[in-house]
Amino acid sequence: MTCYIVAKTRVRNYYCIGALTETGKNIRLCENDNFRFMPEDNPYEVGGIWSLKFRPRRNRERPHLEDTVVLWQNHMGHTPNIALIIQNLSSICEGGFDCLYGGSLLGPVRSGNMYLEDNRPIPSMSVEFWRPDRNMTFEITQEVGGKLRRAYRIGNYSIPYVGVAEPVDVILADVLVRTSLTRWLPREDDSHPQRCWLQVSQVYT
Repeated sequence: MTCYIVAKTRVRNYYCIGALTETGKNIRLCENDNFRFMPEDNPYEVGGIWSLKFRPRRNRERPHLEDTVVLWQNHMGHTPNIALIIQNLSSICEGGFDCLYGGSLLGPVRSGNMYLEDNRPIPSMSVEFWRPDRNMTFEITQEVGGKLRRAYRIGNYSIPYVGVAEPVDVILADVLVRTSLTRWLPREDDSHPQRCWLQVSQVYT
């Protein structure tokens, strides 16, 4: 099946690769059932066109139902306008944060971020394309412990940016953005409620 690479984010020493199939389905490319990412030397770049054979990853968990194991691949080229491909193939949320993920997000918390909690209805997707109704401004702040937080701010909301592409200073209203939800945090052995946190994973300028 023809697939288009729509996002690439770094997770420690690995990469999370998002793709959109020719039928408009969001998928996340996994190396195997036990590894939900792609290795550092993977060949995928945003805008790449690939013929892929894949299957659902075993033991998928809501909302991350996009996880797929790549069985075969063939590079077919590159599109200079991936935003147009997305616009033609996928549904796009337009408006404020309340339109994302069926209105299931909570927050913002003190950091400004939004989240999904495991004691509420869980959507069937962890990826959604979005055209925000206001400008979003890039900021870098320092967290406790000295770690730098890269995020886009709208008023009281501050959403981390995790893409590998250099961030733009301002995402103008109505510009196409790909959002995603983190894996469940903290882990099962922690007494705190599990949450998936909202992220900006790609901006299409």
